[in-house]
Amino acid sequence: MNTGKKVAMAVCGLLAVGAAGTTLFWFSRRPASLKARNPNIQTTKSKFEYITSKEFGGLPDSEKVKYVKAANPRELFGKSKKLSDADKKKLFNSVRPVFRAMRKAQVNEYLSLKNKTEQTAYLDKMIDARVERWKSRESVTGVKKRNWKGPSMSKIKERIETSDPKERAKWMEFRMGMRQRMKERKITPPWAKR
Repeated sequence: MNTGKKVAMAVCGLLAVGAAGTTLFWFSRRPASLKARNPNIQTTKSKFEYITSKEFGGLPDSEKVKYVKAANPRELFGKSKKLSDADKKKLFNSVRPVFRAMRKAQVNEYLSLKNKTEQTAYLDKMIDARVERWKSRESVTGVKKRNWKGPSMSKIKERIETSDPKERAKWMEFRMGMRQRMKERKITPPWAKR
């Protein structure tokens, strides 16, 4: 065999080994699964640990949303009062982008509806779900009115500075529609009752 063929074969062999090594390296860095775990078989503590893990952070947004919806966020946040301040902050920081994605999907769905009748039906469905949550919370806690003060001025300023103006405008349009529909149905949130 002449020297040129030997060199060409050696180069091809090195390229093949390099490609295989690179492929193995990238697959080993990939998360073990791109599907979320099943929250229905987890304890509350393991849900907290999972939501704040790197594994959860590496999931696609659609999987995060599915997991958080199935994990019963109301229960999670109700029990978060027992967490340390550092753990609460970690939990909220992990879930905040998921809630934003969920809210954005709701707003986009509402705004994509073609006529007022469809939008009203969509809002009615959301309002009915909220009223049920308020009633269930009231039956569990016995509290009819929450003393909710809303976000601080610094939080509002942070949201304005870090959010997309177009998304904020969509959100405000959605909220105004929701408020108007609640007013038409004579429904007042528990924290607004006097």
